Amino acid sequence: MNFQLVTIDEYCPTLTYDFRIKHLRDTHLVDILIISFHGNYRDGSTGKSDAGLIKGIITTGLSVFRPFSLLIDFTDFEYNWGDDFNLSFEETEPTASVILIGEKCRRAMSTLTFGMATDKDIVDNEFFFDDFDKAIDKLESKHV
Repeated sequence: MNFQLVTIDEYCPTLTYDFRIKHLRDTHLVDILIISFHGNYRDGSTGKSDAGLIKGIITTGLSVFRPFSLLIDFTDFEYNWGDDFNLSFEETEPTASVILIGEKCRRAMSTLTFGMATDKDIVDNEFFFDDFDKAIDKLESKHV
């Protein structure tokens, strides 16, 4: 049998990601994990691999860092429409989680959540934010 060597970069060439952590006081425990996604989610069914990568990276981050809270950062991420994107967030339970959005994905995420004809904004949902400090405040309030 011949197997072809492949990389995630080949399947999802338009996305990158990074992790940032904040420790709980002076311990080794991770208080808040930030997973930032950068680039462009490909439109339509082409984006299915992108959704898989996002879901997999979230699952990996939660498994490796075991944070008390998670911030998924989409401020440098473009999303217009595409299959399975909303399934990317299912893996966060029971970790306290919020999603930070930017202008390049705001409208599409609003219609994904509230429907095509909506006048609502994605930040009308209590787990979505367009302000980093407010998102962190929400996570930190869950510790009390």
